[in-house]
Amino acid sequence: MPPVVVPPRDSNNAGPPQPNPVLTAYESYCRDTPLVTRYVLNVTVLSFLAGFLFSPAYLLANIPIFTIFKFQLYRIITSPLICTDVLSLFFTFMGFMNHGVKLEVSSFNVVCCVNNIGTNLDYSMLIS
Repeated sequence: MPPVVVPPRDSNNAGPPQPNPVLTAYESYCRDTPLVTRYVLNVTVLSFLAGFLFSPAYLLANIPIFTIFKFQLYRIITSPLICTDVLSLFFTFMGFMNHGVKLEVSSFNVVCCVNNIGTNLDYSMLIS
């Protein structure tokens, strides 16, 4: 039986493996961003990515014919979460990340939801 040869330890591989930078960035995003702000941003990114496969604007936008006559009331809530282009996504992250994080401890989320629902209801009633 031949002797087992153990390669010498390389000084570059002496420690544990380096952490994954993408995983580290995602963990810090989850740790530093409050829950509702994180969910809104995640849904906006998913809406943008879904735009490559189908049109989320047609499925989720507040179209008064569908909202009122077909009673698709979910469109009133989901229409602010639609993102169709990169520039909108960029400005959503720039604006909402800063202000959403700071104001989530107050009643900012309630004000935004009431404002979006009220605006969409007014739009649906005035157009139809």
